[in-house]
Amino acid sequence: MKVFHTEKYGAFVWAAMAKPLAFPVVKFTKTAAPTGLVCAVALTGILCAGAGVAGAAAAVGPQTAPLTVSQNSQRGSRLPRAIALAVRQDVSRRQGIPLDNLRIVGAEQQTWRDRCLGAPRPEERCAQALTEGWRVVVSDGSQEWTYHTDATGRNVRSVSAADSGGSLSKCVSDAVKVDLSARLQVPADAVRIVRAERRQWPNGCLGISSPGVFCTQAIVPGWQVTAAIAQGGNAQQRWVYHTNESGSVVKLNQSGGFSDSGGTVKPIRIPVGELPPPLDRETIFRGNASGGFAGLSYETVLMSDGRVIRTRVTGNSGATEIRRLSQQEVREFQRLLQRVDFEQFDGLYYPPARGSADYTTVTLTSRAGTTRYADIIQDRLPEGMRSVVEAWNRIASR
Repeated sequence: MKVFHTEKYGAFVWAAMAKPLAFPVVKFTKTAAPTGLVCAVALTGILCAGAGVAGAAAAVGPQTAPLTVSQNSQRGSRLPRAIALAVRQDVSRRQGIPLDNLRIVGAEQQTWRDRCLGAPRPEERCAQALTEGWRVVVSDGSQEWTYHTDATGRNVRSVSAADSGGSLSKCVSDAVKVDLSARLQVPADAVRIVRAERRQWPNGCLGISSPGVFCTQAIVPGWQVTAAIAQGGNAQQRWVYHTNESGSVVKLNQSGGFSDSGGTVKPIRIPVGELPPPLDRETIFRGNASGGFAGLSYETVLMSDGRVIRTRVTGNSGATEIRRLSQQEVREFQRLLQRVDFEQFDGLYYPPARGSADYTTVTLTSRAGTTRYADIIQDRLPEGMRSVVEAWNRIASR
């Protein structure tokens, strides 16, 4: 697994903020982990903090501001194919992976602060100018690579540790593993780090605020670390941590992808292993629904000839119903998919609030991609997706 980061001045920023050396404390929400392991991580944190301050004393260079100044989350945004191809080709060349085995699993529009796209190479001087571009994540199903690009795809930069000259320290890795193992009551060696990226947190709370807690307003360099369990029932689930540079503070992002404002639900990624197979040539759209109070599962497909085939799955057999749409109705639905740019929802899951029960999970697949949502938050989906869901529900229930 490769580790990525966005810049290499974290050590200097730490030095600029540092006071006389004090022993850091690893903050854990629970303390159910084995005592010996906790002590070992605490000792490791002390050694890492000392090394970080000592190394920072020799650093020379200006303190840097956050490298990303804005993120465009407009619903109409879509990763240009030229950029997707350029990034996939670069990963294929570097890693020796066939191009067809690589897919884009994440893309966000960004405005970088400099012409280096927030990913300067060693000794490179970066012109300070706002630069529109993208942050792109590529996967082969087992590993992920993160790239910063410009708006055309002519400039694509891997932000891997190998290119940037650094990697996630053992101090941070161990702190995350111990915290998650204590929460889930599993051995720490069952926790694996699946992704890590350098971040500049906007405040002392590392971007995770809590009611009644005052957050110091200062840029804090650190990491966003994604962890998983190696096996068992939680193998497909991911936990995202925010940490400081040394790992003396680790905070679990418990948002679960859900909006705190009561507005549109924030999506999370569908695990690669849970994505359904692509559609065949004759299928235009597919919907899979499972769960709910009765625990039933249905699959509904729209064929190019207008047939709507709905199958209730019960064990290894199921009852099938077939209805038919006119060609005009089929074309209207296809135009709706194009109008709302259904591809922008590819790979996204809109989950229910924590503690929700008796809801149905719906997975929708078009030729442009797959998305998933919980039916109890349908009215809080993005407008474009909600339009598709409503149209599809009318088709499936005819």
